[in-house]
Amino acid sequence: MARVRAQRVLAARATQRSDLAPVIAELTRLTRAQEGGVPGGQSLLQIVMQATATPPRESPGTGFRAAELARDSLGAPLLAGQLFLDLAAMDSSSLYAPKALVAALALLPDRRDSIAAVLDTRYGTSPYTRAFHGEASVAYAAAEDSLARELGVEVARAALPAGARVDVPLTGPRGPWLDDSPVRDRPTQPERP
Repeated sequence: MARVRAQRVLAARATQRSDLAPVIAELTRLTRAQEGGVPGGQSLLQIVMQATATPPRESPGTGFRAAELARDSLGAPLLAGQLFLDLAAMDSSSLYAPKALVAALALLPDRRDSIAAVLDTRYGTSPYTRAFHGEASVAYAAAEDSLARELGVEVARAALPAGARVDVPLTGPRGPWLDDSPVRDRPTQPERP
């Protein structure tokens, strides 16, 4: 188990796909060395293999999945950042290229200025670029739904029945009153037309 943990540490320190070749070799050896393998070795090997697989050009979702595995499952932010940049460079016309750049921004702070410059100049009208700059966009939700479907994630829909009415949001205090003010001093909701 200690050897598997050591390989996990090496994987977390990776900065590019080639850094994981020795990790794959060692994990393969460890899983074959004992009958049934070392606990955790096979699952780590599968994650490393998925993260190092070169995604097909026609499936940007596969590249996203690999970069997210590197970031979230391997804990390798530098590798994940590079995988996101590789994805954006591989298919710069993809809807997801700007999302990959936004993801890389958080993982590669030393390259923030150059990545942000590419994001702003090449993808200024993208819903991901607009969201990065704090602008709300209906297109952002549509792009996220599209990527979720590409990744095989079920998109939840909160459908309202036809003719359903939704209360207008009200400003003002919420929750219990903290003082003993009489009820008549509290603001009330306006009557519905």
